[in-house]
Amino acid sequence: MVSLWSAVRCRLLSEGHVAFLETVPFKAIAFFTVLQFIGLAAVYVVSSWTGVSAPVALFLHTLPSNQSESAL
Repeated sequence: MVSLWSAVRCRLLSEGHVAFLETVPFKAIAFFTVLQFIGLAAVYVVSSWTGVSAPVALFLHTLPSNQSESAL
């Protein structure tokens, strides 16, 4: 896998490319890409589970709670 990325990077550097490919280390670019993927996955999970958990949270909110008798 590493040799594949090395070959891709060498091919990109031999063709026209953006300047940061020469100045930023490849490990930093790969780390940032993984970080973005994790953030995207977290947003996807939160947005997809909101539709499932919102009705459950609303139902749990409407259940009677254990209040003291002085509050009644």
